[in-house]
Amino acid sequence: SSLKNIGQLTAGYFAIGPAIQQFTRESVNSFLESETASKTLSAALKGNQADIDRLTKQATELQSKSIFSDEQIMNAQAMFGFMGKNADEIEQLIPLVINLGAAQERTGNGQANLVQISKMLARSTGEELSGSIERLIGPLSETEKQMLNNAQGMDRINLLSEIMTKRFGDIGFQLDDTASQWKNMNNQVDEFKEGFGKGLVESINTGLKALQRIQGENKKNSDKFF
Repeated sequence: SSLKNIGQLTAGYFAIGPAIQQFTRESVNSFLESETASKTLSAALKGNQADIDRLTKQATELQSKSIFSDEQIMNAQAMFGFMGKNADEIEQLIPLVINLGAAQERTGNGQANLVQISKMLARSTGEELSGSIERLIGPLSETEKQMLNNAQGMDRINLLSEIMTKRFGDIGFQLDDTASQWKNMNNQVDEFKEGFGKGLVESINTGLKALQRIQGENKKNSDKFF
């Protein structure tokens, strides 16, 4: 009967309603998180649009190949920017940050924080860096420590990249186990949510602006009437 069908539809709506609400909430939050990361990167690069576009593109591309989200990568890029690195240096440093973060998680040394890794690489001396790296990925040989201590600037970073490649390969971009594949898939789902959330926020903002215009017109008409 019609009443029965209406009852079934109503029950179905209330059954899926909370899931829709949760998805909507997560989508808006994903978009707002992405927008915050973009603004932070923009501030770090002093509004240089060419550099912002270039590093945003890098973050998007590396997200699709790693276990880290574009927001995590952009926040790491921003940290380098705030600490005086230029776009060329940041672009070179970020794959190393991702490799270090992945190695940290694979070796059971805790959950990776790409911002903290970036800060460590940007500010540490050779001796400090050796100790920090060991806390992330385990012991270094005495030769490796000595080489890091003696190297300077980007030479030290290049040396660390060689040590990482020798020991782990491109571990940050090896999606060869279930956990890594699952994290990467979640990144892609979150990217979809960002797009959906952006559409919702823009629609709401458009509606609010239209409502404000209507209210403004009504006030003008009311003022004229009285």
